[in-house]
Amino acid sequence: MEYFSQSDFVCGMCLQAANTLNLSVSTDNSQLPIGFSVFNFDDCLFEDFVPFAFRTDNAIVTTDDAVDEPLFNTSSDYEPLTGFGLKDKGLRVAAYNVQHYANKVEIIRTILTQTNGLPDILFLIETWLDDTYTDNELEVPGYLLLRKDRSSKRGGGIVAYVRHEISFHRRTDLESNDLEILWLEINHSNMKPILVAGVYRPPDTNMATDSKLEDILSQGYFEGKEFYALGDLNINIHDPSAMNHQLVQGLHAMSMTQLVNVTTRPASNTCLDHIWCTTEDNIVRISVPQIGLSDHFPVCFIRKFNGGLCREKSHLTIKYRCFKMFDSAKFIKDLENVPWQKLAAIDTDPDAALDTFERLFNDVINDHAPMKEKRVKLWRQPPWMKPEILSKMKKRDRLLKEAINVSGKVNRNTEEW
Repeated sequence: MEYFSQSDFVCGMCLQAANTLNLSVSTDNSQLPIGFSVFNFDDCLFEDFVPFAFRTDNAIVTTDDAVDEPLFNTSSDYEPLTGFGLKDKGLRVAAYNVQHYANKVEIIRTILTQTNGLPDILFLIETWLDDTYTDNELEVPGYLLLRKDRSSKRGGGIVAYVRHEISFHRRTDLESNDLEILWLEINHSNMKPILVAGVYRPPDTNMATDSKLEDILSQGYFEGKEFYALGDLNINIHDPSAMNHQLVQGLHAMSMTQLVNVTTRPASNTCLDHIWCTTEDNIVRISVPQIGLSDHFPVCFIRKFNGGLCREKSHLTIKYRCFKMFDSAKFIKDLENVPWQKLAAIDTDPDAALDTFERLFNDVINDHAPMKEKRVKLWRQPPWMKPEILSKMKKRDRLLKEAINVSGKVNRNTEEW
């Protein structure tokens, strides 16, 4: 068996060759056995895609041999760009505060179609979506989309992506218009039902709302099913006073355990994103991947599932605009007839103006170039997702990890970031 330095090993194509040659990867040259070779590779734009490596705390191993790992893994070692790295078998669930999802849809779509170790259920927190964003704009191949947009003021909101292979139904009877919580009940034939709730608790939540949230969570708990609640609760578990918080005490009274004990928001060095569960023994792994898409890290767990889940790749469908009958002259004429003067009335609110423009324009383009659906074998990245962008995204994540390793936390207003 030969070894090469992980710090120099940055190319997924090189890794494929290494896999063929039965090589493995060491993360520390000092740990290499005496007499073994160290291979050096030049920097490569394929570095972000390592589709078949099995990462452990000490190495990325290109064999299927099992390696004992600690339960908790903060993914501080190398992993593919923005990937979740959920390699263990079982039901994989994640929650990620993305802070304004509209400008990150394509990146999340790329993560969920181009990397391995993906979640079966992904809750996105603080999506800031409303009814001006259609489901078509948010769809991801291989996943079902569920939404709970905030109905009052701007911000907040939850999106859930659930793999097609997961048997579930949404528990809207446990949801409330004034609480940001989205409930799922997993119903696979070879295991008892499981309740999973994606939760967002805003930082300005008052005691009355905390009581409502505790009540709605207790309704799920008293059904007697295995129960998980995860998301951004804006309660810093690192602070000893958190144990006296009304909601934390209520969850402990339900015999629920909080599983995350590392920093999930580096800028403040706090643990605001939680995973609460009733049955800790069924958890295979807890993971907090260091992804730099927002100022939070995702929190993930893998629940053991003896029956296994079928994750075979099925046919993908894409939606696209059909220009077969497009007439540019008619299109321009219809654009001229659009009441663009509506934009002048809302010039003090650029966000509302942009939303209005998009609605007016889309009404016309949908008539001339309607959306169509087509089955394809391979999902393509958007045209703007060039290798240069992927390389810079990888660099962003690498710099984030380096900053955390140096200072323990990251301030986005400093040169570190």
